[in-house]
Amino acid sequence: MSAITISKPLPPIEASDDPASDLPLAHEPGTADNEQEAPPFPMHCLPGAAGDMAREIGRVTTAQNEPLAAAAILATVSASLGAGIEVSTGGERRTRPNIFVCPIADSGTGKGETHSLAVEPFERGEAEIIQQFDMHTKPGLIAELRVAEQRSKKLCAEAAKETDRHARQLVTEEYRRAAEDAAEIQRRIESAPRWKVGDITREALAIAMAGQPGEALASMSSEARGLFSIMRGKYSKEGGDEDFYCSAYSGDSVTVDRVGRPRVTLRRPCLSVLWMIQPDAARKALADDAFVESGLLPRFLMFDPKAEPQERTEQPAPIPAPIKQAWGELIRSLVSSYRMLGSDPLTVVVSQEALAILTDYERENVRRRRRSGDLRDIASFVARWTENGWKIALILHAAKHGGDAHLSQLASTTAENAVEVMRWFSERQLEILNVGRQEKMQKRLLALSAVLAEAKGENTFRQLRRSNGFEEGEIRQLLAMFPNRFKIEKRKPDKGRPSLWVVRIT
Repeated sequence: MSAITISKPLPPIEASDDPASDLPLAHEPGTADNEQEAPPFPMHCLPGAAGDMAREIGRVTTAQNEPLAAAAILATVSASLGAGIEVSTGGERRTRPNIFVCPIADSGTGKGETHSLAVEPFERGEAEIIQQFDMHTKPGLIAELRVAEQRSKKLCAEAAKETDRHARQLVTEEYRRAAEDAAEIQRRIESAPRWKVGDITREALAIAMAGQPGEALASMSSEARGLFSIMRGKYSKEGGDEDFYCSAYSGDSVTVDRVGRPRVTLRRPCLSVLWMIQPDAARKALADDAFVESGLLPRFLMFDPKAEPQERTEQPAPIPAPIKQAWGELIRSLVSSYRMLGSDPLTVVVSQEALAILTDYERENVRRRRRSGDLRDIASFVARWTENGWKIALILHAAKHGGDAHLSQLASTTAENAVEVMRWFSERQLEILNVGRQEKMQKRLLALSAVLAEAKGENTFRQLRRSNGFEEGEIRQLLAMFPNRFKIEKRKPDKGRPSLWVVRIT
């Protein structure tokens, strides 16, 4: 995946009487290079105040770009929910609403404006709670810490002077308890409320997350170039931070060692991400094999909104106060009902109709990433589409019901909207990936052509798989991309023998 230039879509696989080729390709993945606008975001899927605010941000900002605005709104709702709400997605799987969103846009296209307008009530709430902690809670904790430290020093000195063994043990035990008290107070000071971060190392991020309800935090930036550099290991001698971010997306336990300080273990971290980046930074990220192979980039909803500054005949009217107020009230209700109680998450019940819709979407994605599927070569990306679909469904449900989201079933209309939104993101992701896919497929075509030429121009599926490592699904992908280079034929067998599928150079 070495480039981010958007290419024309891959052609669909031709229909065949072979069942393995009967795969869904209803959603074509792209637009031409010269098209200036991304396909419209399905704004009707965003409910209530979230949808109203997204449309208004799209109206008043420099690029008047609704996809960029919608992504910022979804990410802000995700951050506001934290780890305080979840949904059962089958078996033992439980999914939280934390998403990784990464719009790609040049400077001067309204990234900063969009980010500020969407995130403003979330940032304001964080500022208020930090001020309250700094003014009313932290001074008392510092006083308690100083007393505990002095008591520890006094007990340490007493224990060192005590000559009687039994008495020394008693004083040492008191000293141990005093030291533990001091450490606990220090932990509470370090656990100051913090809802979001910007540029930060994994060690600092782990400390910040450890002190928050549900180990939940948001990483949000309208200029995230430096974040990818940090994640590559800019400040670390141990390599990149991909594993940490993957764990924080999925909620897997992770331990971070720190030089000279106790290690930090996060039991079930929950990170929401909104990183707006410029095209050159996106190209570098996509060219980094570690970001793809680790599973990090496949977790991202990365897309090009094709944001361009727009000319106006007159200055736009401000966002109506009732819309901004409703958006702020929604964020406050989500924070107070879920984010602040994240250590004991509430569960949303899913209606049977909604479950069926999301299960069908999962089955479709499973078929497409199998060896015989049309997206087998980017299976790691497709594998995350269903999970992100569930996360988006939970975000839309919360945006609709606010602080009462856990009291209402996730309805079929919400599931349908989530799948529609996720299809939009997945199609934009395919646009970005298609150039890299085509380059890779051209190399595989040359290899297949060489194998067929060596076999006098043709060979069977079975032999190509067993001797040359070409799966049937890959061969069909190559045929769809390069239809004039070879053919697939069904040969009539000799008596008593099964039919053969043969690949032949044209």
